[in-house]
Amino acid sequence: MRSFSISHKKDFMSAVLLHDDFDDFTLSEATVKTAVSFVIDGKINADFFSSEDPAPAEPFVRYGEIRNFFFEIIKGKRTPVYFKFVFHAPKALVEKILAEADSGFSIQDINSLSFTATFKDGALSVISGTNLATFSLDKSVDEAWDKYVEGFLAKFE
Repeated sequence: MRSFSISHKKDFMSAVLLHDDFDDFTLSEATVKTAVSFVIDGKINADFFSSEDPAPAEPFVRYGEIRNFFFEIIKGKRTPVYFKFVFHAPKALVEKILAEADSGFSIQDINSLSFTATFKDGALSVISGTNLATFSLDKSVDEAWDKYVEGFLAKFE
């Protein structure tokens, strides 16, 4: 787990709201406080889908599918009072990170690789995190994920 301070807030928010940089990540939860608070649970509701239109394989909604919603509630001249977005790596990215980590872990050993973007009191930060399905002292996946997140965020600095 690492914490990153984002100094170029406009570039970061432009990527989050206007561009497809974050679209392949899934979103497990989001909170945006403007004049009112919006709280989104990104968990896929399997009951909504049918056999003709099956539910997505990922447990959470792809951010690209709901990005415009966030643009609509955040756009304008006034900055939100607060926001928090919890993004998760899609399965293909988890597999790539596992290959780079060169560890003994398999995809079944990883519950999630995530990062949380938080804006509070004028500061924007991102915290990376790993959630393994089993206890391990091996930190190779954590290190590989932290390195990926650092590189991903570098393009907004």
